[in-house]
This record gives sequence, C-alpha cells and structure tokens, in this order.
Amino acid sequence: NGSDDDGDTLVDCDDPDCDNDIHCVTPTEDCANGSDDDGDTLVDCDDPDCDNDIHCVTPTEDCANGSDDDGDTLVDCDDPDCDNDIHCVTPTEDCANGSDDDGDTLVDCDDPDCSGAANCQQTQENCSNGSDDDADGFTDCNDSDCQQDPACSGGNDGGGCGCGSSGERGNTGGLGLLLGLWLTIRRR
Repeated sequence: NGSDDDGDTLVDCDDPDCDNDIHCVTPTEDCANGSDDDGDTLVDCDDPDCDNDIHCVTPTEDCANGSDDDGDTLVDCDDPDCDNDIHCVTPTEDCANGSDDDGDTLVDCDDPDCSGAANCQQTQENCSNGSDDDADGFTDCNDSDCQQDPACSGGNDGGGCGCGSSGERGNTGGLGLLLGLWLTIRRR
C-alpha cells in the first residue's frame, strides 16, 4: 500500500514483516517451463539463476559407455568431444619394440605403419662381402638376389661360395672329399 503501517520506518516489501507476503516474495525461475518466472526478462536456461539446474547443465560425453551422454546424437569416439580421450586416441606403432602398439595384430616392421621407419628398410645384398646383408639366410652368391651379379659368375663369388666356371652355385669341396676317400680306399 506504500505506507509504513507499523511505524518502523520500513515500507511494504522493505519491511521484514512482509517477507512472506505474496506481494513481496520474489518468484524463483522455473528452468524448464519457457517463461520468465522471476521477472528479469531472462527465460529458463538463459537466466543465470538456472546455471546449475539439471535442465540447463550440458552433460559431458563419457567416451566409453556406448551412449550419447551430451545429446548431440554422437556416441563415444564418434563425438568430437572425445577426440583426445584415452579411449579414442589410436596409439602409434613403435617400430622397434617387438609389440603391436596400435592393436592391428601387426608387429613392428610387419605393420604397414612402419613402412617408412629406418629400421624397417630392407638392405640390399652385397654379393661379395661374405655377409647376409638382407637377412634372408643366404650369403652372397647363395642369395637369389645375386644371381645376375658379376661377382657370382666365372667361379668367383667374392664370398667363397665355390661357384663353378659356368656360374653354378654350389660347394665343390664335397667332390674333393669324395675323390680323396676313393683314393684312400684304392691304396689299401
């Protein structure tokens, strides 16, 4: 009524005696009804009074539960909110540790992810150094990679494999052993 009715110098809603009067109670914002309930021209989730209301808090995406937690129709690792989540980041293959790091069942140099790794580059066979350079179990002229190499024709393979003059690979030491055995038996 605009008057200090009880003489305490407080008028209407400024007087604590009127705290529960329907005219003095400030309505609270109902955060889900589409109306400005408290008269501050802000409706529902646009009103700071609703910042922590369940209807206005956007849930975060749980990246490993098979559900769309934040309501954007994207589930778990398909949701960009999960791009850096441990459940969604594909590990890279370490090409030298003997393990399948990226979960594709391929280990180190057998994994195409390692095709450019220095330790996975196949070395070419040197046909005259006595070594198995390409790690295929064959050395120099005994390696099929050296069939056309000049070092493996004309009886000289450079690696001591005993190639014949025709370029055949083989060990002629066995023939010598057989000949020696024959001569020993014949002398007796």
